[in-house]
Amino acid sequence: MHASNFRNLDKTNVRSEFVVTGDWFSPEEFTQELQVIPDRICKKGEKIHGDKTWEFNLWELFTEYEESCDINEQLGKLLCRLNDKRELLIKLKEKMDLDYVFDFVVNIENHEVPAIYFEQEFIDFCGDIGADIDVDTYVY
Repeated sequence: MHASNFRNLDKTNVRSEFVVTGDWFSPEEFTQELQVIPDRICKKGEKIHGDKTWEFNLWELFTEYEESCDINEQLGKLLCRLNDKRELLIKLKEKMDLDYVFDFVVNIENHEVPAIYFEQEFIDFCGDIGADIDVDTYVY
């Protein structure tokens, strides 16, 4: 399901993302070094839509929008793909001058608010790799 199709779900749904950005890094080199295939790569200067272009390079893992009562379900799917990559992510962040963010998009339907909390292990992982956490909520 594409981001624009989340409205096809009639229950609260969640999408989680691990986003890597930087001005000059090569997403292909990052993929090769990390040995994880991304769900999306965008390059600085590429068209987004209309006259808008990407202002940075982007490498991204994500889940599709899924009905969920707990964002940790979607987070777990991302963390499985990044399992045992902590030290490498730390090295690549410094080597390639990268920014990391875990982003969650929560679409609340019918007042069904999911659990939004983070376990210590995830908080430690974010701290170690220097990742930010962002939660966007939308109520319908």
